[in-house]
Amino acid sequence: MALFKYNSYSTKGYQEQYADHIQNQYYVNDITRSVKNMSDLNVVVSRQNTQELKSVIDNASNEQMDMIAGMSQAVCQTLDFGFDKMGYKLNGVNNNLENISRE
Repeated sequence: MALFKYNSYSTKGYQEQYADHIQNQYYVNDITRSVKNMSDLNVVVSRQNTQELKSVIDNASNEQMDMIAGMSQAVCQTLDFGFDKMGYKLNGVNNNLENISRE
């Protein structure tokens, strides 16, 4: 609490100055409480927003990992199929070459 200092040059008397001081101190305390309450509320809201954003990012990351895994599996299956087909064709070419060399 701020100290009261009587102003002897004021047109107001001691009691009126002191009453003004008390009233002003009440206003200052009220504003200080309001600012602290808003600050506390901002901390709570920031924490909630942080948790929500973390959850959204985690979910998006998991979805992306699942999609990448699915796409990787599809690519691997396609490559396996392609290599199997190429192996089959190469066996056919090998058989044809063997047949030609026997003739």
